[in-house]
Amino acid sequence: MQLVKLLNARLNFGGIKQMKRWLKMRVYEWNYNYSKSMVITSDNDENHPITDSFDGEPKLDLWTPIKVRTVSKKSYRDFPVYLSSKPVISARVKEVIEPFVKDEVEFLPLLHDELDLYMINVTKVLDCVDWKRSDIRTYEDGSLAGFNKLVFDFTKIPAETYIFKFVERASTLVYVTEAFKDLIESHKFKGLDFSVVFDSEFTEEKEQEQKRNYEMALEEIERKKVWNSHTKKPETALIKDRLLLVENGKCS
Repeated sequence: MQLVKLLNARLNFGGIKQMKRWLKMRVYEWNYNYSKSMVITSDNDENHPITDSFDGEPKLDLWTPIKVRTVSKKSYRDFPVYLSSKPVISARVKEVIEPFVKDEVEFLPLLHDELDLYMINVTKVLDCVDWKRSDIRTYEDGSLAGFNKLVFDFTKIPAETYIFKFVERASTLVYVTEAFKDLIESHKFKGLDFSVVFDSEFTEEKEQEQKRNYEMALEEIERKKVWNSHTKKPETALIKDRLLLVENGKCS
């Protein structure tokens, strides 16, 4: 009986820890700093798996290193931009992240004249879209065309996740968690843009509150658009005009 209580306590504690992680989880879309990252491409070899769709299926057994070349030389080399948008990393990035993502990706070697590079095939594909809160576009037949607004169900993203795809866009989009972002930033690797963020703390209640606040702000702006009988301009326009005069040194 004592052992059962102890096991239940541990399970409950683990469940609480998992819930806390979900409540604080952030997910980022894999994006590049295009202005500073080098760009590479490969010769179009239709028989090589590099031309296949990367949809989560394993590639390593069929892979042979393929020649890639630089199209645009820029300062950031940790995450070269491959022209077909498949993720590529340098050897030094691989060395750091491999212990954490080895069960989520395959590292596919590339051949480059100057750099030791690897293409990433993300094999961790999750069914984790919050369909209730997401806003989607559909084709005439009802099939999914895209997302106007994508919202994740964070309870379906395991807390230990570093990198993943989701089922409906497995062939195109890659996402990483805060743990991956922290790993990259702590080693000062350059080339990724983490500006597109999905936050578990932005709940449906907070989303509705934000919408209400936005609508109230618009109503307040409309309410304050009182026309000035002398200038025939709304007061908001007068305020903007005055600010411009102040900035130009013509009014104090």
